[in-house]
Amino acid sequence: MSFTRNVCWWGILSFLLAAAPLRAANEGQEDLNQATDAKLSANSLADLNKVIRLTESALKKGLEDSRKEFAEKLLASTRMQRGILIAQLIGKTRPPNWQEHRNLALSDLEQAVKFDPKQPRAWLVIAQLNLLPEGDKKRAKEAFQQAIETAGDDTALRAKAFQLRAVTEDNPEKQLDDLNEAHRLAPDDVEVLRTRGLVLFQLKKYEQALADLDQSLQKEPANAGTVLAKAMILMQMKKYDEAQTALDEAHRLAPKMPIPLVQKAQIHILQKKLDAALEDLTKAYDLDFGNVQILLLRSRIYAEKGNRKKALEDAEEAFRLRPYNPEITRVLAAQLVEDKKTGKALKLLKELQKRHPDDPLTVYQRGLILVQEKKSAQAAALYTDFLKEHPDASLLIRARGDALLNVGKHAEALADYEKAYALEPEDSGLLNNFAWVLATSPEEKLRNGKKAVELATKACELTNYKLPHILSTLAAAYAESGDFENARKWIAKALEIGDEENDAELKKEAENYQADKPVRELMTEDAQPVAETPTTDKATPVAETPPPPAPATVVPFNGKNLDGWTLKGPKDRSHWTVGIAAVDPKDPAALSVSPSDGKPGELINAKEGGVDIYTNEKFGDCIIDLELMIPKGSNSGVYVMGEYEIQVFDSAGKENIGPADMGSVYGAAVAKLNAAKPAGVWQTLHVELQAPRFKDGKKVANAKLLKVVLNGRTIQEDLELEHQTPGGLTGREVAEGPLLFQGNHGPVAFRNIKITPLKK
Repeated sequence: MSFTRNVCWWGILSFLLAAAPLRAANEGQEDLNQATDAKLSANSLADLNKVIRLTESALKKGLEDSRKEFAEKLLASTRMQRGILIAQLIGKTRPPNWQEHRNLALSDLEQAVKFDPKQPRAWLVIAQLNLLPEGDKKRAKEAFQQAIETAGDDTALRAKAFQLRAVTEDNPEKQLDDLNEAHRLAPDDVEVLRTRGLVLFQLKKYEQALADLDQSLQKEPANAGTVLAKAMILMQMKKYDEAQTALDEAHRLAPKMPIPLVQKAQIHILQKKLDAALEDLTKAYDLDFGNVQILLLRSRIYAEKGNRKKALEDAEEAFRLRPYNPEITRVLAAQLVEDKKTGKALKLLKELQKRHPDDPLTVYQRGLILVQEKKSAQAAALYTDFLKEHPDASLLIRARGDALLNVGKHAEALADYEKAYALEPEDSGLLNNFAWVLATSPEEKLRNGKKAVELATKACELTNYKLPHILSTLAAAYAESGDFENARKWIAKALEIGDEENDAELKKEAENYQADKPVRELMTEDAQPVAETPTTDKATPVAETPPPPAPATVVPFNGKNLDGWTLKGPKDRSHWTVGIAAVDPKDPAALSVSPSDGKPGELINAKEGGVDIYTNEKFGDCIIDLELMIPKGSNSGVYVMGEYEIQVFDSAGKENIGPADMGSVYGAAVAKLNAAKPAGVWQTLHVELQAPRFKDGKKVANAKLLKVVLNGRTIQEDLELEHQTPGGLTGREVAEGPLLFQGNHGPVAFRNIKITPLKK
């Protein structure tokens, strides 16, 4: 009896021991059942999240092999569905935290294709997500290739993959190859036609480009962008009347877009219809108030019409909006010279050169004004100063040669022309002046008739033998060579074309050649020696009125304490202090702080993990200048208006920079180039900001970083900021905001902080 009882218990125990693994292996079945039911009715992001959560739970708890395989397929398909849905939401609404959404979508889709690589739709969306700002272009190209290879008979998807892959190519010919294949697969696809038309336009295949755009417009006649592109092609083909018609249609379709009006004005300028051009530009400016390019163009037209007052007003308004922008300042200086305010123009350009010391055009313009004022020796000295640091600036080498020629220094002028010719052998003006000195210098040892003929002939060829002063040089070159028959031939041709301003001189030259005499010329405008040190403008007549005053500059940091600043967080967590910062000799990743001892101190975040700090004063449109320094590996940020972050990071020496590197704008654009200096070195940052615009409480225009210059090199330009950066002061966009420095990451020091508010 007891034996039987023992056998029974052992049987039950054996059954339980055998059944235990089965139950453990299927413990997740209930969650899988719920996930399956949820998937059948899933139609929202929340529904898909639930399916994924339940399926992951089922797999974690355990399933038998056949059920596990089903669960893994369910999870992969749901992840793909969620990734595609998130991508669609990003495309439609571009939420403020869209980068986080993109990362989630990419994670879902990459896991889906890892489980099942034959998912062309998933590959296509992976590629599209990587084409967004800060995406991985290389991965996009790989994903497009996978989409093409796995699409099978889905010609529409393959066509889309070819069309979008073209965007990843830098070579227009390669772009065209992909677009031709896309067109073969989907001959009626409007996007393919439009994109191919634009690439053909870039390749200057205008007739083919027009054919594609016209076919696209047959299917979408109300697409203003396509109509505008057609107009641009017609302009290049010099079919101005047809271009005007297309621009009128583009303006009708998009009446708030200023570009069609600006392009119409460009056509009017080419046709010498300046009043019509002014009318269109004024309408365009009303649509895009504050657009300095429109102001500059209008200023030039007013100048051409002789309306100096209006020309100067527009140039000054552009300068007020973007003070000391190089292009704007140079245009304003030119208008001031036309208005006989030479001293004022020189002062403006001198200040511009201080702000942009590596810009040759500013130095060139200063020199031209000095030459015009018969101060060629000063101009030559100015050019010499610049060439010491920039010896290959061909424009200034040639300009110095011209200035030296004006003061009779022929040997020095020829030396400069020789250098400039090696750098710019197709410059007709340079060739002409070079040949003229070789042909006409009173110094016999400098003359070279054979070389003068060679250079002057080349200059004539480059200008199609249509410029009388260059034909005159060719005549002088032949005369120096003793070939007076050709000298008389070419001076007669110069007189035939005519040049009222120089006809008298041309006739004198002709008289010389009739008498078989060569021309000799030595200009001695003034005999001032060429200075070896930077020149001043003291000898230049100065206009009574001073240059336009720069707007009042705010200095928010007093160098003594944190007055005027507010901490974003508890004071006991703050590491902000005032002193003199240096890289810690014992730890290159840290900053040491020493007392300023009565000198202006620096604003220093001494340790990582602190709090942010921001100015009490708020600003809208403004210019920000500051210096910063970080130790090795550190990370911080400059938030303009407290909401848009310019990255501060130890990026020196990196070949491939990304969204977290120095000068990149988080969530908007990677810096155009790596201008970062090594850790421990003070760096300069210049920011020109246009604040967002609001009307009736709603944003009507995005904020713009008009320019960001790091260590003298432009790293961002005309960058539109569609939304604020995460981690800012309030998380919302405003018309005015403070300057904020990030303090919750790594050590950083700031000094010489200046903010120049601008009127809107």
